[in-house]
Amino acid sequence: MTRRIRGFVLSLVVLAAAPGRADVLGLFIDTSVSDERVGVVDPATGAVTAFGEALDTGPRSGGVYDVDLDTGNLYFVAGTDSAPGTWSLWTIDLRSGAAVDFPPVTTPVNFDGSPSFLEFDPVGGRILGIVSRTTDNRRFLARFDPVTGDMTLIGTGFTTGGYSSGISAFDAAHQIFYLVANVFGGSDPALYRVNAATGAVIGSATLNTAIPEVGLTPNFLAYDPASGKVLAIVNLSPNKVLVSIAPTTGALTALSAPMAATGYSSGVADFDEATGVFYFAANDATNTTSTLFRVEADGTVLPSHVFTSSDPDITPGPTFLVVPEPAGAALALSALASLLGISRARSHAGFLNNLTTK
Repeated sequence: MTRRIRGFVLSLVVLAAAPGRADVLGLFIDTSVSDERVGVVDPATGAVTAFGEALDTGPRSGGVYDVDLDTGNLYFVAGTDSAPGTWSLWTIDLRSGAAVDFPPVTTPVNFDGSPSFLEFDPVGGRILGIVSRTTDNRRFLARFDPVTGDMTLIGTGFTTGGYSSGISAFDAAHQIFYLVANVFGGSDPALYRVNAATGAVIGSATLNTAIPEVGLTPNFLAYDPASGKVLAIVNLSPNKVLVSIAPTTGALTALSAPMAATGYSSGVADFDEATGVFYFAANDATNTTSTLFRVEADGTVLPSHVFTSSDPDITPGPTFLVVPEPAGAALALSALASLLGISRARSHAGFLNNLTTK
């Protein structure tokens, strides 16, 4: 057995031994202290249980966050209650609910300290973001240091039009950073592909579809390494629907039936690579109650559940939503599929069976 596979098996053993490991985690507002706390969400009921310390977080852009599944650290850029105008790079330990660090973001001259998109690269162990130069609004891929807060630019930048923050995804195996923004000088949304090594744009495809009534601006974006598809949740008034986006043509293909989801917080979603389930937070059909929606990558819509909390101080609607999975699972599954020519299992049990019989 190779060192890499031994490490993966060890991580599964540690994971299985860890009590209280949650399928879904998020940040929730605790009105008793006017701050946020980490909460565990039961995906089968929507019940929220908050734990850990109150987090002194301040203003930030919605959906601009990601998690390192190996360490359990959640990363995002925000102010603090004491210094709301100073951007800090927050690291939250999702296992304990504690803030690990939040150093001020140090930027080159004339750069905005708050990224518009943020993704964690598990292969390179990097926190990556898309930032803007204030003098000409040119976009750049950048790396963030969680200890010092230093921002390091990658490449010479590129141009886009306007965008909604947080609508991004990352293909770790091929090192591609995906984001949705309008074409430069226009108002048509496009899927941009950025080379994570060089910071250069590989291509930008204007989004298009033959599906009547479908909106072309995604509310949420994900990359599914099992199918190699870019997935998105888009509007199909008055509902939402799961689609795939062809990276080179921008064509949207409907995968699911319409879901009765209305208002939403941009980018508050996550994709569980191990099970192939896309989770997102939006309001119910009445546009009044925050709800956990779930849909499989093949378009199978799973039951949705209203977020609830037995603690009256916890507002049961997440500001972040993440779905941890076993450390290294995505990388190990992808590697084994390539080496052995097998299809990726959609369950942990199925993968372990493959591992022990090969």
